[in-house]
Amino acid sequence: MEYLQYLLLSLLVAKFGATASIPVVSTNLINSGAPNSINIPDSVHNATNTAGLATDTISAPPIASNGNLVRFNDTVYDAVITTIIQYPKAVFLEVQATADDDPTADPEEIKDVRLMFDLNGKALYVEMREWGQWGPPRMTKTNPPAGNGPLPLQIAMDLPQADLLIKNAGFREPYDAVDVRWPIDIPQSRQQIYYFFWMVGPQPFTLAVGTRDSIVQANSAVGSAVDVGDGWLSGNGTSTS
Repeated sequence: MEYLQYLLLSLLVAKFGATASIPVVSTNLINSGAPNSINIPDSVHNATNTAGLATDTISAPPIASNGNLVRFNDTVYDAVITTIIQYPKAVFLEVQATADDDPTADPEEIKDVRLMFDLNGKALYVEMREWGQWGPPRMTKTNPPAGNGPLPLQIAMDLPQADLLIKNAGFREPYDAVDVRWPIDIPQSRQQIYYFFWMVGPQPFTLAVGTRDSIVQANSAVGSAVDVGDGWLSGNGTSTS
């Protein structure tokens, strides 16, 4: 009897011990029910954490506190990881988001979201149909704008945090669009991921919020925000922290 028990125990240990020693690596599928690690493409590894990036290993995104609305960064993350799995050579470059209707000072009203990737030198877009639901990737023949560095799968600072920073800096005007980019055609000391708020008022202006240093920078000329390397992030803007 003792020999049979020993034999049975040995078989169980051999079975479960071998299974536990096999590493689980997600490759081509997203398993939302398991917090496995995800293989990150080289294009994302090229971005460093000094630019305000999240870590490379990302667990399944949580649901927002209201129980219904997935957070801005999390719904963007879902679309980014799905796109990169489908197109491994795609490089995530920009988030373009606008208000559904009128300009707003509430970040939860920024619900019309479009993502831009660089795929073999051409712009690839993924557009949100409704909150949390994305359409298929749309390839174009146009070149993506120059001067933007690769964004990570998930950005460390979320939209409500950036919105709070501009309000704490004294900017309470409504805005009708928010872009997320990493400009690389500015002095290296200022290079990081920025939230760009397109403010609405008698004289429209833009605000840039650094995700690494949390500094808010303002400029009264909207055109300067389009060409970020045109001086407004090189020391000519006003800054508050």
